Amino acid sequence: MFKKFLFIFLIFSYSADIEAKTSHQSQTGEQSRGERITNEQIYHELKIFEARTEERFKAIDERFKAIDLRFEMLDKRIDNLYTFMWILAGIFTAMFISFTGLLFWDRRTIIDTAVKKTVEKIESEGPTKNIIDALRELAKEDKKVVAILKNFNLL
Repeated sequence: MFKKFLFIFLIFSYSADIEAKTSHQSQTGEQSRGERITNEQIYHELKIFEARTEERFKAIDERFKAIDLRFEMLDKRIDNLYTFMWILAGIFTAMFISFTGLLFWDRRTIIDTAVKKTVEKIESEGPTKNIIDALRELAKEDKKVVAILKNFNLL
């Protein structure tokens, strides 16, 4: 549609130029070597003009195809970049979850070890050991104390 409109516009403007030229020549009395412009000459000039115009349109179409190809390549690159960003996000998420799991496991292990060492130290030294030893001596004579110490794993 646009090509037809442009072609018609160019034909009218070209024919208007030729008409203005001939009217100017007729007003000034100039005629180049007594020649008159015939319909065949106009038709021939229009054919040449049409051929040049078609060549230009073909060149423009080729340029548009090249631009479309570049846009497709750019779109592909953006898609690849988007995929790469998702991969990076997945990697960092996996690393974060692994690090958090390791952190909780390490803290639990350290706390359990610290509690065990503290209990062993309390049981092996100090006044608490003396109290537990006294209760064990009392357990030899009293059955209730034996039951209580067994409940708390002190016997």
